[in-house]
Amino acid sequence: METAARNDGYERRSLKSGQKLDFVSDDEIYLGSLKDRFQKNLQAIKLSKTIEQENRYATKQEQEILNKFSGWGGIPQAFDHQ
Repeated sequence: METAARNDGYERRSLKSGQKLDFVSDDEIYLGSLKDRFQKNLQAIKLSKTIEQENRYATKQEQEILNKFSGWGGIPQAFDHQ
């Protein structure tokens, strides 16, 4: 993978020929309890940050973890709206 600086401060990554990035989940949609979904979301966010800091693509195992991110719309209790 090659990187090139852009004017906006971000780097653009160029893929090497033949590098496969497609991800297809073998699982059905993951729901779980609210607490479990919250934990999976946090785990995915932390992993995403690590991958970005290391300037690399996610491995197949990491993609499985990232795929468990379900968003926050279904668990509004996770936020204190005071």
